[in-house]
Amino acid sequence: MLKIMKKLSISLLAFVLLLGVSFSFAGNSSENPPKTVNFSGKVVDKSSEEALAGALVIIEGTDMETYTDFEGNFSFKGVVPDTYKVKCSLISYDEVEQEINVNNSKEEIEISLQNVVLK
Repeated sequence: MLKIMKKLSISLLAFVLLLGVSFSFAGNSSENPPKTVNFSGKVVDKSSEEALAGALVIIEGTDMETYTDFEGNFSFKGVVPDTYKVKCSLISYDEVEQEINVNNSKEEIEISLQNVVLK
């Protein structure tokens, strides 16, 4: 009976210690969430400089993507400051990949798409 009580108390102690460690890790991750910023931009035709509606804009390496509105504008919210590759595509235009540095200031970029040359 004494051996069973001893094993039970050791198991209970191990459980309590494990529970305490997991709560301490869970608490640290929510105390300092990464700071995020918003950034926006505009997609235009390279030749005419007209706004392009419906262009797909993707931040590579994330799950963030959006489409431009009727004025060619797009925006992203909650982006962690870093350097990213932004990819933009639209039917009948060459796809563009542009590297941008998203920092703590309000970032605005312009992306120019070139019409596909048909042969």
